[in-house]
Amino acid sequence: MVNFNPNIYYSDKASEAKERYQNAKKETESFSQNSQKPHQTANFLLENYHSTEDLKETFENKLVNDSHLSYKERDYYQNCLKSYHTSLSNPLQNLLKNQETITVPIKDLPDYFKDDKACLMTLYGKTYLVLKNCLEHQASNELMVTNTNALQVQQEALEDTKKALQDFTDDSLKEDLEAINALKAQMEAQIKALYEKQSLKLAALQEQIAKYEHDLFIMRTDLTAYEYRQGLGVNMTSLKQGQGAPKEQPLTIYQKLIFLDEDLPRLTALYDTTSSSLEEALKTSDALLEHFCPSNKAIVFLKQRRSEGTYELNNTVMRFIQNTMPNHIGMLIRNGDNVWLTWLDDKSIHLDEDSFGSKASQEDMTVDLLKSRHYLNNILLGFLERGDYLQLDHPVSNLFEDKDIIFATADNQIVDTTYLTLSELLNSVNHYNSPGDPIYLFNAIRDSRTNVGRGIETYRGRGENGLTDGAFVDNGEQLLT
Repeated sequence: MVNFNPNIYYSDKASEAKERYQNAKKETESFSQNSQKPHQTANFLLENYHSTEDLKETFENKLVNDSHLSYKERDYYQNCLKSYHTSLSNPLQNLLKNQETITVPIKDLPDYFKDDKACLMTLYGKTYLVLKNCLEHQASNELMVTNTNALQVQQEALEDTKKALQDFTDDSLKEDLEAINALKAQMEAQIKALYEKQSLKLAALQEQIAKYEHDLFIMRTDLTAYEYRQGLGVNMTSLKQGQGAPKEQPLTIYQKLIFLDEDLPRLTALYDTTSSSLEEALKTSDALLEHFCPSNKAIVFLKQRRSEGTYELNNTVMRFIQNTMPNHIGMLIRNGDNVWLTWLDDKSIHLDEDSFGSKASQEDMTVDLLKSRHYLNNILLGFLERGDYLQLDHPVSNLFEDKDIIFATADNQIVDTTYLTLSELLNSVNHYNSPGDPIYLFNAIRDSRTNVGRGIETYRGRGENGLTDGAFVDNGEQLLT
């Protein structure tokens, strides 16, 4: 928890001692780098020498047949065997015959190849595998090795003492270290209590800040809702003028949003696609107005697209919406022959599927969605209170409890009887069915899009007009028996 390693400022005496330590350490490293570990030597008896090719082959067979070695171990021992020579060349033997004594460094074989009858010797820089009966050990050499080993043991003991001093585990420092550790534990307990006190105060303060933030959010939201209720920030565009609907006629509020990128491309026969805006298209097309708002006293909400992303569309109406109000929610009001359209502030009002919640909605309620619907509620209450766009024959204080305000989740396509009603269609297609007849169902319905250069190809061949999300038609059927 606590950093117990503060910056240490040494006294003059300690600084001098530290400098002596550093100098001695440099001298030690210099000796260590330049010293050479003493070799164990022996006299090589040429007359007793024999080739060790068979012995090396025995080692190689042992290595090949050992399945317990790791890859690294096997590779290491193979390299060792490759470096061992097993015979002296004739010219080298002739040279050695002229020498009175032949002193060579020797060392034991690796433990894996341990053999009491053989060892390794170095002659003119090469390592030879030889039998021990051709080597004569020197007594003076053994004494030197013994003394060297004794010095090595003393050096290791000094290194252990040095490590103990550095770790404060030496007896001369142990008592002081225990006292300091006790102070550390005491300090840690005090700081732990301080942190606990700090956390409690911060938690209480943050809860108070959250309450003020909540109150401030409510105040700001209510202030914005009041402005909307007074008609501020709602700029209505008049599309048609005429006789209003009767006051006693109920008001219909369509809960499902109309996504323009889904409806406008498939309804191009109903409006002028070269219109400069949606407002102009609605002015000149009663059929498009009937499609969006089939009731003559109703409110419909519009949105450019269900999902995010950009697209190319050879339609000036859609292009205008995409370039001018891509994220805004449109509100279309119809009151008899009067029609208005406004685009609401996209920073305040966000809708995904429904204008107001319904049983058919699968939306997750968020603070942003709740705030948006609060604003819409106040906009509509303001309309009814002022009576400038919509009128009822009685005052309205609650949209959701008023008997003359209908929240509709169904759109006009569901109740459209241009062709056949669903019940009539089912009776028609089942007219020739008999018990036991197979029933075929579509496997899938979809329309996949593929970008081709700058254009778009779809399965149905509708090109850039095939923007309907989630709808597709594909080959295949399933038989139910």
